[in-house]
Formats: sequence, structure tokens, C-alpha cells
Amino acid sequence: MEEQIEELAKLSGIEYDLIRKDRAKELGIRIKTLDGAVSDARGDDSGQAGDSQADIAIALFNKSGARLFHDDEGAPFAEAPIDDHMEIWPVESKQFKKWINFLFWNDQKCVLKEQPRKDAISTLAGLADIEGDEHKVFLRNAYHDGRHYIDLCDEQWRVVEVDASGWRLLNRSPVKFRRTSNMEALPTPALGGDHSLLWSLVNVREQDQLFVLAWIIDSMRENTQCPVLEIVGGHGSAKSTVHKFIRRLIDPNTVDLRTAPKNDDDVMVAARNNRCVSFENMSSASARMQDKLCVIATGGGQAGRELYTNFDETTMRALNPIIINGINPIITAGDLADRAIRIHVPKLDSRKIRQESEISEAYAEAQPAIFNGVLDVFVKAIGMIDSIHIIDKPRMLDFSILGEAIGKAIGSEDSFTQSYIAMRESLLIEATQGSPVIMAIVEMITNEGTYRGTYKDLLTKLDDDRYRSRGEGWPNSPRGLSGLITRHEPGLSALGFKISRSTHGMAGNKVKIERVEKSVRDQENKESRNDLHNVHNIHKSSPDEHYEGHEGEIPKDSFAGARNFSEDRCKEEI
Repeated sequence: MEEQIEELAKLSGIEYDLIRKDRAKELGIRIKTLDGAVSDARGDDSGQAGDSQADIAIALFNKSGARLFHDDEGAPFAEAPIDDHMEIWPVESKQFKKWINFLFWNDQKCVLKEQPRKDAISTLAGLADIEGDEHKVFLRNAYHDGRHYIDLCDEQWRVVEVDASGWRLLNRSPVKFRRTSNMEALPTPALGGDHSLLWSLVNVREQDQLFVLAWIIDSMRENTQCPVLEIVGGHGSAKSTVHKFIRRLIDPNTVDLRTAPKNDDDVMVAARNNRCVSFENMSSASARMQDKLCVIATGGGQAGRELYTNFDETTMRALNPIIINGINPIITAGDLADRAIRIHVPKLDSRKIRQESEISEAYAEAQPAIFNGVLDVFVKAIGMIDSIHIIDKPRMLDFSILGEAIGKAIGSEDSFTQSYIAMRESLLIEATQGSPVIMAIVEMITNEGTYRGTYKDLLTKLDDDRYRSRGEGWPNSPRGLSGLITRHEPGLSALGFKISRSTHGMAGNKVKIERVEKSVRDQENKESRNDLHNVHNIHKSSPDEHYEGHEGEIPKDSFAGARNFSEDRCKEEI
């Protein structure tokens, strides 16, 4: 037996694996006993005599210098030394499995079988949960100790650190980043960049460029909410190219542009595995889908029953920048419109259209300089944020403050906040005009004056043939009508209608809907607008000059009073 074991020890790992079961049977011993004897004969110190492949894999992991930990959601991770840097993977990820296979092959010269690998990974996952420290794990962007970090996703696992004093390239990240298999590298930054090179490569109107730049930089901040960026343009406007080039500055991916999600879970999975949630060529989005996008943009999550259990649930949290594009506006829900910016890309002059290969090559060449220039503006804006004070505060206040700081950093004389408020009102009005029941209310108040009464009576009045629409979304109950009015209240306010509610009575909840005269609203907002002008020393230009950029963004409808009122309102607010 000793002679045979000596002969077996001389075989390669693959040769030994092929005959180990038959040889153990011939010798009348257990396979585990034979493995231990052969390991001793080889002088292998990876494990004790008789160790299984799983035991050996765990021993090799411990010898490698890798460390186990878990994140704030309890997921197990490993931080492993690779060449001259550290890499971080979820213990149950494909990348970690490949690395364990690599360790085992290098040491044992045989393949780690599937079941022993599962056993080893299960053990390591348990150790990460029980013995490992807890650390927050980030994807692409992080904020820590007053500084912003951007994972370049290059082979050296380098990161860019950004604060008010400048940006710098670090070979070792002070925070823990994870990666997915679809992530691609950002360009290596160097001094001397110019963000304005982007505008020669994308079809973005001059009045929208500050919005796009602010959105790009805001997407690099992990600790703030970022509005949804919606790109709208017809055939021949190169909206997909604009979309792709913007995304490649913040979160390049093997598939930058993805088709519209089929269900809500697809949206959450995209948010879980990408820093930037990106969908192209969307024709519409259900109310439920828009609610999900709203949750992701402002921070939230979802929970569901964990597989094969009745007492546990699995959760997914998300706070991601979102970019979508389509021929027609996709955002129709008022609450999502309140958290979005929309840019319209015009149709390209046929004489200026360039080949896809040509424009892609030009962008790849300019991308490092553009990225460097964006980082330079980011640094300047961080240094100015504390000096920005906004009186008339919009919903996405952090974005508005950043936009004002960026405007100052690049020398813009216009007020970012006022332009943002005007765009927000335009989106709210358009979302409101997309609701049949809300526009029926607008027409009813325009024709009959102020309404006072219950939601039940209001629904009865709206069911009149003069106002009733056969379109989708018509409420079937007073409660449904109340919810719709609440959802579209910001849009109704932008249109000049005021909602007042009273406590529950015998006949049901009561509501008062009235049209507010412009002079009254102007008086209410005059002080806040003047304060905003004083704070920012806004450059004044004619209303027509500003409004020209929004031409065509407010849909025309059959209600002339509401249409004229909303357009006048936008002009005055701008």
C-alpha cells in the first residue's frame, strides 16, 4: 500500500482525480483516507491528513491574507489581495467563485469540485456574518468623512477622491467598493481637462447644458437625491447618443442603453447592480412603474418574502440616478414630474449627421479630457455650496443648490434655481394635463366657478356627459378621486387652482377647489422671488428670450382658459 501511495503522490492533480475512487476501492479504504495519505506523501501542508476539498479551500483562503466582513444589510463579503491591490467581492458572487477555483488549482493542481466549493463558500459566508466586521459597501460612488469617491473600475482598483481642495487619484480606496461583471472603467483623469468638449459631441441645446452638467455631477454624489433625467426627441435627434455619452461619464457599462423594464422587479434589480439606472426608447410607463422610479430617485426600497420561507423577508434598498429617453414624454405622474428634469433634443440638420463609428471614436478620444473637466467643475462647486442660499426652495433642494454652485463655477449669469423652478412647473402642468379627470375638474371650475362639497358629489358632477372622459384612469370611487387630486395638487397649483380640505363629516370628506387670481398669487410669491433675485444677483433678460427655449414643451389642450393661464404663469415665473 505504501508503494502505491507513493506512486499516486507523483501523479498530477487531474491524473489522480481520475483514478482515486477506483484505487481506494482496490485498496479497501475510504476515499478520504486515501486523499489524506496521498497529501502526506506529497508533503502538502494546505490541510491536515484526510482533509476534504472544502477544508483545503478554506485553508487556502486563510493563507491568502483575505479578510471576511459583512455589509450593513448582512451580506457576506471578502477582501482579497490580488497582485499589488485589494479587491472586494460578495462571497456568493461569480468573481469570488472563480478566485477560489484559482487558489485551489494553483495549490492542488486539480479542479475544485462543485459541491466542495459550495460547502467552502457556505462556511466562509457564515464566518463573515459571525466573525467579520461590518462595513458599508458602495457601488461606483461613495461619500465618506466629507469627501466624495469615484471608483474608476480599472484593473488596479483605483479611485478618485474629490473635495473642496481638489481631486486626486488613489491607489488604495479608504472605502469599500464592490463591482458587477457588467461595469466598465472610467478614463484615468489627468490635469488640463475641459468639460465643454462634451457639447460639440452631443445634441443638447445651449439652454439645457447647465441642467445636464449639474445632473452629471450630482450623479457622482452618493449622499444626495438626484432628479430623473428624461431626454425627449423625435427620429433623427440622436437622443440615444446623447443618453449613452452622458452615462459613460458616470457609470459606463457593457450595455449602456437598456430596453424598457417589463416589471417593477426589473427596475429594482437594475438599481441593485448599476449605479445609473438607464432605460432607452421608452414609449410609456405605468403609474406603478413611475412610482417605483420615484422611490429609486429619492431613496427607498422594497421587501418580499424570502424564497422557501414564511417568516423572513428579503429587502432591496436603492438611491440611484436615473436617465431615460423616448420620442414622447414618458413622465406623466405628478410626483415623479416633481422630481425630474426634461431636455428636448431637436432634430439634427441632415448635413451635420455623422457616422456612428466616427462620433464614437471622437467621443472616446475626448472622454478623458471631458471627465477631467467635469471633476474640475465638481471641485469648484463643492467649495461654493456653503455660500449658496435659496429662499424659494424647490423639491430637489440639494440639486438646486449644486446647480447654482456649478453655474457660479463656470461663470453663468443666469439663475439655475429659477430655470429649474420654471421647468418643474412646466413638467407638473404637463403631467396634470395628461389626467382626464383632473382636466375635467379644470374645465368644470372654469365653467361653473368654485366647487365646495364632498368628493362623492364631485365625482357625480364629473360623471356628467359634459366632463366625463372615457380614457383610462377615471376613478370609480370618491376615495380614488381624492387620491388623484392629492397626487396632482402641485400641478393644479401650477395651473392656478387652490385645494382646501375640511374634516370628515356625516356626508363624507369635503373639498374646496377654486381658481386663484394671478394678482393674488403674484403677491404671495413676490417677496420670495425678489429675495431670490437679491441673493443671486440674477442677470435680467426679456421673458420672451427665456420662454423661447420652452416652446412646444407645454401640450396644447382643448381648455383655452387653462392653456393661456399656464403659459402666462410660466412666462411670469421665469
